[in-house]
Amino acid sequence: MGPVDWSSALILGVVPILAGAGTLFYVWRCWSGRSRRWATQAFTNQLVYAILPGLGAVLVAFGVMALVGGPVGNLLMAAAVVLCLLGLVALVFEPRWWGPRWYHELRRSGPEPDLQDPLTALVTGATTPAAPFSSQAEAAEALGGTAVARWRGSYVHDPDARHREHGLAAVGAVGGHLLLYPGGLAFAASALEDRLRDRPTVVVVAAAEVITARVVPARAGVDGVVRKGIVGRSLYPRLVVDTRSGSLLFDVVGAKAKAAKILQTLGRQA
Repeated sequence: MGPVDWSSALILGVVPILAGAGTLFYVWRCWSGRSRRWATQAFTNQLVYAILPGLGAVLVAFGVMALVGGPVGNLLMAAAVVLCLLGLVALVFEPRWWGPRWYHELRRSGPEPDLQDPLTALVTGATTPAAPFSSQAEAAEALGGTAVARWRGSYVHDPDARHREHGLAAVGAVGGHLLLYPGGLAFAASALEDRLRDRPTVVVVAAAEVITARVVPARAGVDGVVRKGIVGRSLYPRLVVDTRSGSLLFDVVGAKAKAAKILQTLGRQA
């Protein structure tokens, strides 16, 4: 067999076999219970449970057909197609004879979704009924009147945090809106955060309590010291609002301009 034939065999035969074997190995790890997070993740559970077994088998069969062809390859491909069809049946009906026993027991128990997975957090937030409370409404009620400015951003409650509270959150922060009123400043979590956290997140500071507003570098705390780690953290300068009760840290775009707006609205000197 010449060089071209070996190249063709590698591309059309060995590569699909390796890809299929890797897929089936991953399915084995998941089904055996060595990895279980997939069972509580949106879409990933359906992929591992019903789709990947057939896909892995098809890849292996395709590679064998490319290498040796004949009855062996045809038989493997026919078996792989049957496995794919069984997977589709399992996807709809979830029969007990398909998949590991622990998976079916877990599904019957109604497990909590893995909110650390971004896609699962997004699906859960989009399908969960609206919370019986509203951080936005609580913030508006606390200060009254009409907001002078409303900025999308995050309240950084822990600049030293190493993990997210859920897959859509920034590290150590809550997403929502920073609201500026003539009578003070408020932060209110978004409706999505309310649903995922199952509690309101509201920070309200009366105008008389605000001392000043300033800017610190990206990833810094209120002390201006930049924390380690980039993943999951803001890449732009942060806004600090110093109050008589302590300093508050926010991630907002254009922190310098927003600090000036806060000082102007609340009658403070820069």
